[in-house]
Amino acid sequence: MAHKPKILYPYYKESSSKFFGQMQISRGFILSVQSQNSFNSFSILCSPAFLKEENRDGYIVSPLMKKVWSVELDLLSELDRVCKKYDIKYYAAFGTLLGAVRNKGFIPWDDDIDVCMLRDDYARLKEVAKDEFSGKYYYQDWYNSCGRTWIFSKLRNSETTAIEYLDKPEEFNQGIFIDIFPIDAVSYTHLRAHETR
Repeated sequence: MAHKPKILYPYYKESSSKFFGQMQISRGFILSVQSQNSFNSFSILCSPAFLKEENRDGYIVSPLMKKVWSVELDLLSELDRVCKKYDIKYYAAFGTLLGAVRNKGFIPWDDDIDVCMLRDDYARLKEVAKDEFSGKYYYQDWYNSCGRTWIFSKLRNSETTAIEYLDKPEEFNQGIFIDIFPIDAVSYTHLRAHETR
């Protein structure tokens, strides 16, 4: 499915987030909304109170960042639906796991969701992804991304935009996303060998 990102403003590389109208620049990403429907289609996940600006641990979380979070929560809900259907196990990872435990939600300055799964589950998800993710949901991995960008997968909302790569062609889907990482087995002996170097 071709994805033509709608760039509303020029790109600026900033170390801290700044807001320009309906665009947020965060960690070098351009985040904008292409379709208001993306935010209305899952109101069960996010009440109007969730979308209000708030101060979390001394950090102001804007309504726009809350909208990005709500899109990501919708993506996580869709991933969860598919994983339950096929008995695929996944786990929160990295800042997502830390935020869930420490902050009871998102880390205030975090702008993504990371999950991981064992390689067999990851392979199973890849098998069913084409049939299960459709409409605004787009499963992107090494094989269907122009330019072979990562060694992991992303589940994207094609009705939104999160520009990570300015050098990618228009057909490269750059919707707001969650990251899905495979976990491969590493032997205990291999790990111990690195400790002695």
